[in-house]
Amino acid sequence: MQRARHRPGMPSLACGLALAAVLAAALAVLPAAAATAVPAAPATNAVLRPDTPVAEVTFVAFDTETTGLNAARDRLVEVAAVKFRRGQVLAEKTWLINPGRPIPPAAQAVHHITDAMVRGQPDFKTVYPAFEQFCRGAVLLAHNAHFDVSFVSAECARNGLPSPANLCVDTLPLSRVWFPDLASHSIGSLSTNLQLNAGGFHRALSDTMYLMLIFEWGRRQQPPGWTLDALFRAGHPPLRFTPLSKP
Repeated sequence: MQRARHRPGMPSLACGLALAAVLAAALAVLPAAAATAVPAAPATNAVLRPDTPVAEVTFVAFDTETTGLNAARDRLVEVAAVKFRRGQVLAEKTWLINPGRPIPPAAQAVHHITDAMVRGQPDFKTVYPAFEQFCRGAVLLAHNAHFDVSFVSAECARNGLPSPANLCVDTLPLSRVWFPDLASHSIGSLSTNLQLNAGGFHRALSDTMYLMLIFEWGRRQQPPGWTLDALFRAGHPPLRFTPLSKP
């Protein structure tokens, strides 16, 4: 269902102070920086506060491909992630995942991942530690993030794994603020509007690359010193990975 378009306004002082307190508490749970770092830019965020400039934040844009649309019943077949700061790609990674079941033709028609491609690939429980390590200490971005967050949370629950501690920004409501006149806010429509070219759509890695470029375009339109607090206020409060009941 289409969400109502966000209409920015001036929050009351009480609401502003309350949100700042919530953000401070939420950001405090993010892990500290890892000991290793990618040259030229930190790989993780050592300290995050609501007033941290977005330009100083390490983000991971991620995307998933699945066997269907229901996180409780369906399974992941691919996860991809791109780590970046200020538009500089620090690392990228794709994991094909064996879902332990056939991929329905309708799902294959969307992402073109076949049973043969995932045959012999590791399962989610094997892949997850590398994904969690890749994302550790970063703020995550996903487009229509509830879908991706729900699938990762469900896979963690059924495999007895702890969910990621990261906050995840949903770029879909954010894009409705940045591009209020567009009829569609899909990654494809946004990329076409901005004349971006990062390869095809509906594979996880290419979609994360487009997402990074879209987010960087929007970031550069903001005033100097644009903060995490302002980012969270602009779209939708960040999501958490909440373990679902084990199916």
